[in-house]
Amino acid sequence: MPDDEIQNICDAITGTLEGAFELLIERRETALAAALKPRGAEAQSLRQEYAALEEAKRNLEALLPARAREAQREADALLLSGKAEQAEMKLAEARQASEAPATMTQRQGEISARIEEIQAEERTIAREVFERWVAEDVPPVVRAVEHALFVVVLERF
Repeated sequence: MPDDEIQNICDAITGTLEGAFELLIERRETALAAALKPRGAEAQSLRQEYAALEEAKRNLEALLPARAREAQREADALLLSGKAEQAEMKLAEARQASEAPATMTQRQGEISARIEEIQAEERTIAREVFERWVAEDVPPVVRAVEHALFVVVLERF
């Protein structure tokens, strides 16, 4: 056989294989995307909540000193007018408001932990999809290629 003819056969086989493997990879990617979609939406929602908490916490921390001073001023005014119980309630409200950033930080920790769990789940899912793909989709293509190669070799020799 001339070298050009052999090269043409090689190119035809390579083209067929590339097409088959592109289809296999597309099927794997589609299966993976479908399996990961619910977790991706949850992770995105959690990231948005985390960012919103961060901004709210930053804004609140900037206002807290002024609010504490204002609450103290109001409590002092209530004390001077003989309303000690109301003054104590005003100071308690200020203390509770000062604890809000810590609560937000705690929630951010919970969100981070859940995002890490989702990422671990995604890695497990990706591994399962890949293993299923290798076990179910790839072997028929490989067998067909092997068969075709042996047929070509046997016909030529």
